[in-house]
Amino acid sequence: MFRYIPFEEALYSDDLGPYKSFGIRIIDFGGKTVASISDVSADYKFIADLCELCTLHQLDPIHLADIIEDRI
Repeated sequence: MFRYIPFEEALYSDDLGPYKSFGIRIIDFGGKTVASISDVSADYKFIADLCELCTLHQLDPIHLADIIEDRI
């Protein structure tokens, strides 16, 4: 079983300066981080909803990058 959780980051870009973004971390049944994707979106609700759907439907972690690409 996998749990998808949002995490917040404080980042910096030469074009934007400092900004806040959210990523997605995947945790397995034992509490170990399986994968993490950084700087997915600045929209927390979008990330939280996506994490909820991925957890609910037990998305295999190998598909997360494709899901993010399709949704953004």
